Amino acid sequence: MELRVGRRFVRLPLSAEFSTLRSYEVTLNRRAFVFRNTNLLIGRPDWDILVQKTGFTNDAGQCLVMQTMIDDRVVDMVFLNSFGSLTRTADARRIRKWMEAQGVPSVVSAGAVGTK
Repeated sequence: MELRVGRRFVRLPLSAEFSTLRSYEVTLNRRAFVFRNTNLLIGRPDWDILVQKTGFTNDAGQCLVMQTMIDDRVVDMVFLNSFGSLTRTADARRIRKWMEAQGVPSVVSAGAVGTK
C-alpha cells in the first residue's frame, strides 16, 4: 500500500491493513481488548478504502482522511470540522456520488465552507 503525500509515496502496509479492519482483538495479560473502527464506511461492499484515519481535535473537530477507489481511480479525501461523527461519512458519500456523476475529474478541489 502506498499513500501519496504531495509528490512522495509513503509505504504503509500495516497502517493500511489495520485501518481498514472493522475491529481487531488484542490479548494482553490474558485480557482481551477489542478495538472498533469508527469509520462507518469500512466493511461496506460498495466502498474500497485503501487506508483511512478518523479523529477529533478541538481545532479541527470531527475528521476523516482516507484514500479510496472511485471508478477505478485512487482518490484522497479529507474532511475537517464535521458537525458530528456521522457527518464525516455522510459527506464522503455525497462527494463520492457527485464524483461518480461527474465522471471523476482528475483533480478535485473544494473550497472551505463559507469562503468566497
